[in-house]
Amino acid sequence: MAYSVLSFNLRNIYDSARLDRDWDAIAKIIRDERADVVAVQEIFSDLPMKLLCWRLNGGFLSDWRYRMVSRQTCGNDRGEGYAFLWNARRVDLAPKTRSNEDGKQTIVGWHEPEIRTEWSRSIMRPPCVARFVPVGWCVPFVELRVITTHIIFRENKYLHDRGNELSDMDLRREEYRALSARLFPRVGKDRSEGSFRPAYTFIVGDYNLSWVDCAKIDAEYKSEVGYMRTRQILGSTIYPGKDEKDPGGYTENDYDHVSYSDREHPYVQIVERIDAPDRYYESNFKKYQKRMSDHVPIKMLFDVRHVNPEPISTTVVQNEGDVR
Repeated sequence: MAYSVLSFNLRNIYDSARLDRDWDAIAKIIRDERADVVAVQEIFSDLPMKLLCWRLNGGFLSDWRYRMVSRQTCGNDRGEGYAFLWNARRVDLAPKTRSNEDGKQTIVGWHEPEIRTEWSRSIMRPPCVARFVPVGWCVPFVELRVITTHIIFRENKYLHDRGNELSDMDLRREEYRALSARLFPRVGKDRSEGSFRPAYTFIVGDYNLSWVDCAKIDAEYKSEVGYMRTRQILGSTIYPGKDEKDPGGYTENDYDHVSYSDREHPYVQIVERIDAPDRYYESNFKKYQKRMSDHVPIKMLFDVRHVNPEPISTTVVQNEGDVR
């Protein structure tokens, strides 16, 4: 049984976004892609997510739910947050359990999405972690853990004030290195509070890094997870065009990705860019950017019951620009 995760940077979702964004089209993308979990970046207000959830629940027997999480940290003084939406007929938040005296497990709560603020010194916008389990009959007995991130784009004054003079690009690389080498294994191996299912973990979001940059870091052996893999190599940000004669298009920035380890790799069926401007706006990139976002969504399809026929191999970097 396959499960679909959609990652989408919706760009500056404040209260006013409920009026100037095409929420019907956003809901249609989610439905058309049969998403089970949607991880959204650049969220500053709960209300637009509530309205999006309301639109998703307009269909027959729909049961979409959401959480919006925001934290101000030393490097995130705007309080930029994240949101998760999920189709509760397919997945739900992972339960917290405890053992009774008779050895039976009792549900005592749920693993709510949380921003990992303990990483705020090494990751300027700390990521948000959510944990889901399949629901229904004859479903896989697994847990799906999603780390959504929005890696900071510019140099950070907080670090510079403390003598750190890394360039903005070096800072981004270091943040992804911290995500993949340190946070990823901690999230994947957490077995606290009734976490007894096999867990599969993914990083999704707006990395502000090219695939090549990520692949070089992925090629570094990580003692707790082996090697990482980053997927999605197409441009995912929008050039809106200068005037009516310039139709706009995609930039060369392949910034939105999905990353996972060799453990998850055999079960990942698809990682792809959703060509939303063409599908929903007749290739009108200017209108898409205004009514939707300056990013397009990325989709990952995961099926623990279907093994990917591609053999597991290690990404090797020989020199600059040579990744295979």
